Amino acid sequence: MTFVALSIALCGGDASAQGSRESAAQDDLHRREDERAVARQQVRVAREQDRLDALRETLDLTTAPVATPLPDTGNSLVTGDTPQQSSSTTPAPTPAQTKAALRQAEGFADIERNLAARKAAQDFGEFGLGAGLSLTIDLGSKDRIADAQIVNGIVRVIDQNNAVARLLLETHYFFKPQRSGPFGLEEKMWGLGPFVAIQPGDERIVEAIGLGLMIGFRREETRTDSFNIGIGFMIDPNTRVLGDGFVANAAPPPGETEVRYRETAQKGLMLLTSFSF
Repeated sequence: MTFVALSIALCGGDASAQGSRESAAQDDLHRREDERAVARQQVRVAREQDRLDALRETLDLTTAPVATPLPDTGNSLVTGDTPQQSSSTTPAPTPAQTKAALRQAEGFADIERNLAARKAAQDFGEFGLGAGLSLTIDLGSKDRIADAQIVNGIVRVIDQNNAVARLLLETHYFFKPQRSGPFGLEEKMWGLGPFVAIQPGDERIVEAIGLGLMIGFRREETRTDSFNIGIGFMIDPNTRVLGDGFVANAAPPPGETEVRYRETAQKGLMLLTSFSF
C-alpha cells in the first residue's frame, strides 16, 4: 500500500510540473505573438509616414513632415490598454484625406473660375472705352500740306502728309452675336459694333473725330478687356492745304511772293487698333 501511494504521489507531482511548464510555454507564445503584432504595426505606420512625406513633397503642402507617434508598447502587453497618442502631437492626415482635400480645393477653384467667367461674359459688350493707334489715309481732293515754297516762280511742296498716324481715344458698343466668331472663337469671346474715336489736341480740345465699325476679341475668359480692330472714316476739321489760286508745281497767282495756306475739313479712311479697359 505504501508503494502504491508513493507511486500515485510521484505521478501527480509530474503531472503538475508538466502543466506548469505548458502554461509557461503558452504564455511565452502569446507574448511573442503580441511582440510580432506590434512590430508589424510599427512597420505599417512607418510606411504610411514615408508615403505621406513623399506626397507632401510632391504637392508642396508643407515644408516639414508631421510626425506620427508610434504606439506605446510598454504597457499595452501587460495591461491590455489601447496605446494612447500624445495630446500635444497633431496626427498626420492619411493619403486618402489628403487627396480628398485636394479634390475639394480644385472644386472650389473651378466654381470660382466659372463664376468669374459668367460675370465677365455678362459684363462684356455694351458700352466700353479704349485707347489705341490709327492710320488715316487722306481721301480729300486737296493734299495735306505741311510746308511749301515758291522756287524760281514755281510752287514747290516741301512737306505733305496724306497718311497720318495718331493716338486716339475711342468708345464703342459691342453686340454679342450668338454664334462662333472669327478664328474659331466661342460666341461669348467676341463682339461687334460701332465706335467713335477722337484725337485730343494741344491748341484745340479735339483735333479730329472718326466713326466706324469695330470688332473686339476678349483676351481671357474671366476678363472683359479686349483687343479691338476697327475701320471707318476720320474727319479733320482743320486740315492745312494750299490757299486759293496756289497749285503745286505751277506758278503762283500774280503778285504773290509767298505761299498762302488755308484750313478746311478733310475726310480720310481710318484703320484703328485699340485695347479696351
